Amino acid sequence: MQTLQPVSGRSKIYSITQAVLSGLGILISLTAVFFLFLVSLVGMLQNGQDASSVLVLAWIALMIAILLIPGLVTAIFKLIGKPLPSLPPAWRRPLLLAAPFVWLVCLLAAYLTSHVSWLSLFGSLFVIPVIAIPLVLMVLFGARKLSMGSALRSSGAITFHFTVTLPFILLAELVLFAFLIVIFAVWASTQPQLLAEIMRYSEIFSSMNMDPAELENLFLNLVQQPLFVTGGIVLVALIVPLMEEFFKPMALWFLAGKGLTPAQGFVGGLISGACFALLESVSAVGVPNGNEWF
Repeated sequence: MQTLQPVSGRSKIYSITQAVLSGLGILISLTAVFFLFLVSLVGMLQNGQDASSVLVLAWIALMIAILLIPGLVTAIFKLIGKPLPSLPPAWRRPLLLAAPFVWLVCLLAAYLTSHVSWLSLFGSLFVIPVIAIPLVLMVLFGARKLSMGSALRSSGAITFHFTVTLPFILLAELVLFAFLIVIFAVWASTQPQLLAEIMRYSEIFSSMNMDPAELENLFLNLVQQPLFVTGGIVLVALIVPLMEEFFKPMALWFLAGKGLTPAQGFVGGLISGACFALLESVSAVGVPNGNEWF
């Protein structure tokens, strides 16, 4: 049992902030899970629609809610100064040995659901541990004999990443794309022929009479513009990745001046990177279908 002393001053503010962020994150995630399951159920019962894509979002929201629980628990225990339960050392080795077998079972289950239509609703549920277990083992291996200094910091890094860092990155990318759209509009205004084609196709879009061949012609006209191609490559391969990598360790910025050692910063970076990779990979796989995801 790890004993936590009651906190005061700035440490108390940090603990309260972590508890609030974790609690709100759990509440919002569980609310999203409820409505997403409700929408998928209504769609299946009324229209016979495939709800797999909606359930992916539900499983992801449930995953986030579970990952935020340690942050809420550690913050509350810190505030009240109660002993913090920890994993018994005797359990750690058996859990590490069991992890590969759990991973293999989940992998086989995900493969089965990808080939049986009525089981596809649960495919993403098995994909999550398939992706999460290697990431957890990577963090544990990379952080051997290291730590962030306390369980509160480690769980706080996870909480901050899902409740602050990720929404901030998404907002920053939306602002960037809006800015680029404005730049593109200004540039297109200097290209009369291209602007005329875009206006013509926009009218067709608004009337819902777009011919796929015409849409293909519009796309070909755009990709033949050197500025469009170069800008797209720079955006996708350089600007967006650099933006994401820059903001990933945002949680550590708020620990500057708090005696954070390089080793603790390294562990915090591992945790932040693993959280981002988990959400990104689960979202990319989505619903396992056929052998493409395997």
